[in-house]
Amino acid sequence: MRARSGTGMSVTTSVSRVGTLRVPLDRPGGHTDGGVQEVAPRLWPVTAPPLRNRTVQSGGMTPQRQPVTPAPDERTLLPDAALDRLGRIRLTDHDMRSLLGEIASLAQQSLPGRLDTSVTLLTGDEAVTAVYTSDLALRLDEVQYEAGHGPCLQAATVGEPVEIEDARSDTRWRDFLDVAVQRGCLGSLSLPLPLHERVSGALNIYSRRPAAFDEPARQFARRFASYGAVVAGNMLVYESALDRAKNLEAAMASRAVIDQAKGILMERFKFTADQAFQALTRVSMETNTKVRDIAERFVDTGKLSGT
Repeated sequence: MRARSGTGMSVTTSVSRVGTLRVPLDRPGGHTDGGVQEVAPRLWPVTAPPLRNRTVQSGGMTPQRQPVTPAPDERTLLPDAALDRLGRIRLTDHDMRSLLGEIASLAQQSLPGRLDTSVTLLTGDEAVTAVYTSDLALRLDEVQYEAGHGPCLQAATVGEPVEIEDARSDTRWRDFLDVAVQRGCLGSLSLPLPLHERVSGALNIYSRRPAAFDEPARQFARRFASYGAVVAGNMLVYESALDRAKNLEAAMASRAVIDQAKGILMERFKFTADQAFQALTRVSMETNTKVRDIAERFVDTGKLSGT
């Protein structure tokens, strides 16, 4: 399928319906942000409570479900304050889900107008809405995924901002824009969030009025999205490092119990180290049981078996 960007450049994109995102967005023991309510395995809505009511606690987050709908020409958070808040985020207080929720919420609060925001993540040809601040934002994202094109997919794929100044007259992606107009969205701004060489994304900002973004708002939105991409990219690296550390810890534990079992076999049957390990692996293959489990059971019971 081919789509056309705001600059007139023809771009080929290939995006399927919503798929399963294969990146580590969760980790055991992760937190749930005060602005994130989980309702489905892959879609997490975000409410935007006033900042003074957001509660972050070590080991978890207490939901403060008090949605904020900014007045048409008011911000609940000044741009500099939003950037400062973004820069002060501690990765240890979040998982990827809650971090993206914070980014979507801060964008909603720091830009003027009545806005709905979401974050699209794209890996390969599969797109998913990671977080969203309203059902409207979620539905508009899904319409684009179903069609295989639209401003959010364009921004995530090409890596350039895509703005719809007036959804009633813009000639691009009319199937999507007709739905947007019917649902009360008359303008949008999608900004790229390059997170990883295999994962791209977009911060989507939907407006209830046309020509919602003047030049200062565009400049701030671009700056905010670039900061947000750095923070989210750092979170991916951080979670990947945690996963590697856990895997290393598990490998070391396995090595220790296997060495212990080998030592017992060597002492009891006068095996060499290789013969002891071969005895463990033989039982492992015969019983279709992991060597580590065979070794652990042998150390605990003295019986070399898979049951």
